[in-house]
Amino acid sequence: MDKALVYGFVMVLSAYAASVASYTGRLIDAGCAEQQPNASCNPTPATRRFALISAGKILTFDSMGNAKATAALKQRNSKANREQLSNAADGVNAMIQGEVMGYQIAVRDIEVQ
Repeated sequence: MDKALVYGFVMVLSAYAASVASYTGRLIDAGCAEQQPNASCNPTPATRRFALISAGKILTFDSMGNAKATAALKQRNSKANREQLSNAADGVNAMIQGEVMGYQIAVRDIEVQ
C-alpha cells in the first residue's frame, strides 16, 4: 500500500512540474494597463499589481507573483543604484516561471533585468 501512495505522489508532482513553463517579456503595471491600455505602464516603486506582456498576451500575476515582482524590482533598483545604472525608459524585461490559467500566471520564480 505504501508503494501505491508513493507512486501516486510522484505522478502528482510530475504533473505539476510539467505544467510549469518559462515566459519572457516586458513587466508592466497591471493597474495602469487596465486604466490606460495604450500607455507604456512601466512599473514604479508604487506598483502593487503586475503583469507580463509575452507573445502578444498580457498575463496578470497572482498575489504571490505580485509580492515576488515587488521584491525583485526592489533588488534590481538597489543593484542599479550601487552600479550607477539607470532604469531603462523602454521598460523592464522579465523571465517568469509559472503556470498559466487563462490570463493569470501563478508565479513560481521571477528574474528581472
